[in-house]
Amino acid sequence: WVVLFSERVLSFVLRSPAREPLLLRKGRQEGARVVLHAQERRESYEEEEPVLEDWRAFRARMIRDGLPTIESVGERERETDEASSEPPPKRELQVLDPENLALATSQTPALAEELKECWAHELAFPEVGSLLVRNPLEVQLAKAPKESYWGRRVREFGKSREEDWFAADPVGAYEAAAALLKAELERIATKGTVDSSGRLVVDASSLTSAERALLDTRQKYLDTWQEVLLVVDRNAETGAFSGVVLNRPAAQRSNGRLSAAICSALAKDQPGLPPPDAAAFQNAFGARMGSYVGCSVATEERAIFLSPVPLDGAREISPGLGIYRGGAAAAIEQVANAERDPFDFKLFLGSYDWKPGELEARVRDNVYQPLAVSRAIVLKQCINLPRPFWHELCEILGGGTADISRLEYAKRVDSSSSSGSSSSSSGGDANSSSS
Repeated sequence: WVVLFSERVLSFVLRSPAREPLLLRKGRQEGARVVLHAQERRESYEEEEPVLEDWRAFRARMIRDGLPTIESVGERERETDEASSEPPPKRELQVLDPENLALATSQTPALAEELKECWAHELAFPEVGSLLVRNPLEVQLAKAPKESYWGRRVREFGKSREEDWFAADPVGAYEAAAALLKAELERIATKGTVDSSGRLVVDASSLTSAERALLDTRQKYLDTWQEVLLVVDRNAETGAFSGVVLNRPAAQRSNGRLSAAICSALAKDQPGLPPPDAAAFQNAFGARMGSYVGCSVATEERAIFLSPVPLDGAREISPGLGIYRGGAAAAIEQVANAERDPFDFKLFLGSYDWKPGELEARVRDNVYQPLAVSRAIVLKQCINLPRPFWHELCEILGGGTADISRLEYAKRVDSSSSSGSSSSSSGGDANSSSS
């Protein structure tokens, strides 16, 4: 690609392990950068200084400006039998929720400028540095293939013959799935009895295999309700991914005992390096820290430390991304010297470690929707958010995703009103099955 500007030439050089262009391929793995050579007219080219830019941001701009991806060109060809010469329309400017933006700017001033120019778009496959947004159970059912049990049931219930109903009418498909789900759960409830404590007890032997599968799927959904995960690693040999949950805030202060436990857990994420000093950690992060429950299920006691800057002992989770894993000891020193604020860093207690192929299967089953996002969205804190992070992301994406977010938020508000309590604690992102 060569783009000519007034008195400037930008030459885009792509480098990837496979040596193939990947800007227009959704879901391609990390390992490429765009090198922008911005040079004014000079007598000697030896003065040229390359400016490195994360290829993800470049890809996002192309998608935003309407440049078609390989997938979208294929879709149009299937629809019209020939590729349209008209480029797709530009997408609307993406911005964070105004109240969330104000809070994030006050919590992490170092990200203030980046937070003004955030972006997000969907991916077909997960990649290191991407997010995974937990789909509502209704979306999971509505997106089920037409030939599957629930795909067939949702279409019968909604009287639709669309091959990809969700793509054609996301709100209509969502509402049909929601009505079907409500009807199925009410029918299952009629098979149960209420015990002395007022709980509904259903004998599993009275349920069909489809009913048992639905209850199991629903429980898994409640356990991971509105999670937003960051993919932090991919094993080069097995292809297995690992990730952490961004929106489950934990302790915001520490004490001596907790600091010691955290430092021990941090050492397990960087074997071969000495653990950070617990007393120094307490001094730096005891009064203010951004810590999160990194996984909804019990895992080994490992803690993952993320930084926006390179630190001694840290490594970038994906080339050019600008998010670094490890280096807690160096961060402690920077905070102690007032060079950095404690909220510049994020700490995750526990992580998801998927088996090879497991995460890809969950994406195919519509459990998660992968997103590529700007790094400021990942690095900003998810503590006491006025607008829950899950909803903020969906509204940035716009379209049917934003419409479904509003329907989900209305359910959340109704649930809060009926219980007489507020769901805004921890920005409404604390795990809550009752919601």
